[in-house]
Order: sequence, then structure tokens, then C-alpha cells
Amino acid sequence: MWTREDCQRLAGMGLLPERWELVQGEIVSKTGTNLPDSMAAQRILAWLMSVFPSPLILPTCSIDVASEDNPTSEPEPDIVLLRRPAGELGRNPVPADIALLVEVSDTTLDHDLGPKARLYARAGIVEFWVVDIKS
Repeated sequence: MWTREDCQRLAGMGLLPERWELVQGEIVSKTGTNLPDSMAAQRILAWLMSVFPSPLILPTCSIDVASEDNPTSEPEPDIVLLRRPAGELGRNPVPADIALLVEVSDTTLDHDLGPKARLYARAGIVEFWVVDIKS
């Protein structure tokens, strides 16, 4: 089981992929997004920005989760809607900062609806959307 500290060391030595996240002790490679995935995320971002001030919206940002899960998890949702401007945080958003998390799923649907959903639920994140672009 990997920890955040392990991952920081591995990343410092160049042993992790360019994009990755840590979910329940598992290092998950976040390979480049395909065109449908990118287009869906872009549409969701545009819609959110038409409703909320842009300082409240973060694309692809690491977050903190419940304290008991934090040592072995550092998920990176596709979109984070914050309760207060990102500039006021000075650190990863914590569950109390988060109004909504969005995951855009193409090949990651089982992972997003399984381990990540459980992780977000334990953290008390009440709004979590999974956009299944294959359906």
C-alpha cells in the first residue's frame, strides 16, 4: 500500500507517470484524456462558469479526503467546485471547502463509481457527479 509520502519520493525520483493520483494506497496513472473526455469536461466547465464565479472552479486539482484516508489517498477529480475562492485556500481543498466534485468517465467508470465514490462519501462530500460519456 502506497502513501502520499511514498508518492512524493517516487515523483521526486522521476519514477511516477507525469499524471497520477493515489486512491486507497493504489497509484493510478491518469493517462492523457481523449477528445470526447476533454470535450465533456470543457462543456461542464463552461456551464459551471456561466453559473458560478470562476475563482470557485478548479479543473483537475488534488484534494484532501477524510483524515483516516488522507495518508493513502490523494484523488484528483476532473472538476472541483469550491465553497470559497481557490486563492483563499493556500493548500489542497478539504471536504469542507468542496461544494461539488465531477469525474468525467470514459474508461474509468468502475473506478469512479467504486473506490473513488466510497472515498468521497467517507470524506462527507455530498455532491459527486460522474458523467459517463460512453452512455
